[in-house]
Amino acid sequence: MVWPNGSLAKIRLLRDGLEESVNRYLDRDHFRCLDLVIIGGGIENNSREPWKRFCMTLYRLLGAYQFFVAMFKFVFDLHHQEDRITLYATVLVFVGFLICFVRIFTVQHNSEAIEQCKKFVLSRRCKSGDPDYDAWVRKEASRATSHGVLALILFFCCNQVLIWIPCAARDRVFGIPRQFHDLGPTFTISMQQMFIVTLAFFWDCRLFYATIMMSVLLMGLRGELSIISHGFETLISRARHVQDAKIGPSPNAVQLEYLELTLKPVLKQHIEFLKIIDVLKPFVNYAFAITYYCTMILVAVLVYVLIRDGSITNALLCASTAMSYILECYWWCYLIDSLQDQAAGIADSVSGVIFKLSHSSENHSRYVKMRASLMIVQIYTSTQSEWFSCARVFLVSIEAFKNLCNIIYSLVMFLLNMR
Repeated sequence: MVWPNGSLAKIRLLRDGLEESVNRYLDRDHFRCLDLVIIGGGIENNSREPWKRFCMTLYRLLGAYQFFVAMFKFVFDLHHQEDRITLYATVLVFVGFLICFVRIFTVQHNSEAIEQCKKFVLSRRCKSGDPDYDAWVRKEASRATSHGVLALILFFCCNQVLIWIPCAARDRVFGIPRQFHDLGPTFTISMQQMFIVTLAFFWDCRLFYATIMMSVLLMGLRGELSIISHGFETLISRARHVQDAKIGPSPNAVQLEYLELTLKPVLKQHIEFLKIIDVLKPFVNYAFAITYYCTMILVAVLVYVLIRDGSITNALLCASTAMSYILECYWWCYLIDSLQDQAAGIADSVSGVIFKLSHSSENHSRYVKMRASLMIVQIYTSTQSEWFSCARVFLVSIEAFKNLCNIIYSLVMFLLNMR
């Protein structure tokens, strides 16, 4: 089909206008993209308009119906299901439902810490002395976050489309219990359609809600840390700029009094940032532990079902679900690791400032005081930047993800060798 040039131009114009509107909407608030996940998972129902509350209540009731049907199927299959692969798949589905509740509870239990972190990011109190750089960093962090969330929502929609494809294999895993078939085809078909109509999208939004929340928070914090790091990097040049404005250009080293003027705000911002990290630690540590151990067990069983079951639809669902769990855990490790590496990198910037400090007999006490302050910052950032752990068992890093992959491989081999 050949499109007229005018039609192509209109389509491009419409696409560009839509993209610009979406970006403008999301750029106003770093956390606005979370609204899509909250609505998709029926997680909150705080609307002031009665019709919206009514629609959300119906949507959540549909989700509750899906959970109870899955629970009945789990109980019935435990007692009557003879096919081991179908039984494993049923158990996996029900465990997935339970994990959703645990993850949402984790977010709600740490809501106060999350709100403090949100206020810190949205307040935009961190300033490097370069407004253009600060604005660019925050814009890039917001864009990367929103595009990642939109990609996840598209993935949830693809999972939903896969579940809509009718086949015997799908009905074995995502069908209503056989005991309900005695009620008649009309009632059975209605129950089945209500069960699968929003099953993947609704519960995927709930399943990945904690990870998406963590991503949005840490991406925002990483942007603020970049600004703080840039503040340390440009400390000498900004102090010289202040000195030149006050006493005129000078070829001599920057005087310590002007260096103190520019150093104090950066130190204050860094201390405030570290306080926010301490507040957020419990949420990230325990949410990661849930993600890590659930990924370990669920991916191993999913790969086993994928190998043993010959259905194409189930193979696609198992493969996409296993890959999503693996990528989710990798994203946790990568994001936390990169944030901690970025924090440790501040030590190099501080070292550069220490070497450039001017020293004379008149400013000796001030020099010693400033050098001691900077050395404390340098030592702390180089040795105490490993903030997050897996429920205090081990530190979160890419190395932890490599160990997870080895454990999953061992579990899959164990399941395959079982008789």
